[in-house]
Amino acid sequence: LLNSASKLLPNSDNEFRRLKERYNFRNTYTKIPNGVTNDFIDQKSTHQKGMGVVCVGRIEFVKNQLNLIKALKGTGIPLKIIGQPAPNHKAYYEQCKKEATDNIQFLGQKSKEEIIHELDQAKVHVLPSWFETTGLSSIEALARRCNIVITKKGDTEEYFEDFAFYCDPQSPDSIREAIERALEEDVNPELNKFIRQNFTWQNAAQKTLKAYQKVLS
Repeated sequence: LLNSASKLLPNSDNEFRRLKERYNFRNTYTKIPNGVTNDFIDQKSTHQKGMGVVCVGRIEFVKNQLNLIKALKGTGIPLKIIGQPAPNHKAYYEQCKKEATDNIQFLGQKSKEEIIHELDQAKVHVLPSWFETTGLSSIEALARRCNIVITKKGDTEEYFEDFAFYCDPQSPDSIREAIERALEEDVNPELNKFIRQNFTWQNAAQKTLKAYQKVLS
């Protein structure tokens, strides 16, 4: 499949490098970064930023909510976990709930509007996954002017550069320290501009179209 394609469209340069390390093929590629929908970028916020922390994502081992809970349990830092447990991770979800203290809430599945509402009230979004190619909820959080804490594992540093606080997912101490730094730092006023220039679906569509046109020509 890799050899028969006219061009490859990975989400990042690093994703292409990982493909090259694993498979023997010859091909060219165009990087097509993931994006965020316009309502996350354009919708006006009517809420005052608090000092809370939110985590949006499926509750499952790879997203690493358990170590996040261990990092913040008993600290008094409010944490809201948004998302449903993956179908084959119910035991993991129960373990997360058992580990949680009073400062940690499980909000379940939320609509897009409800997620925007929660992000607008939070200072920090955290996704301490064992691996992320991007972390779409982190892009959405940046668009809603949250500081983000994210894993170093995967392609995240290529995406978020200096606009993120990075943590080691295997260390609750590292996760907590990154969150504390993110809570202390002012939100970067360049966040919205950074997202508009790099991570919209319109941008992804234009780059995809140009890649097809180059192949067809």
